[in-house]
Amino acid sequence: IFDTTGSVDLFNGAVLYGIINGYTPFEALRIALIDNYYQIQGIGAIKSIPDKEQVFNHYNSLEV
Repeated sequence: IFDTTGSVDLFNGAVLYGIINGYTPFEALRIALIDNYYQIQGIGAIKSIPDKEQVFNHYNSLEV
């Protein structure tokens, strides 16, 4: 873990993104956790946010 600045805000936003886009609550939480996994490895609140493609490539590679 390098920097957790903004990680809670990012987590909440990712959960809401998932719910709004038709994912189940479980799937939305999974998306948020993946998003945070990448975000806390960077430094800073904004520049460490992973891009959507990176998050969903990881999401799609997981077995349910």
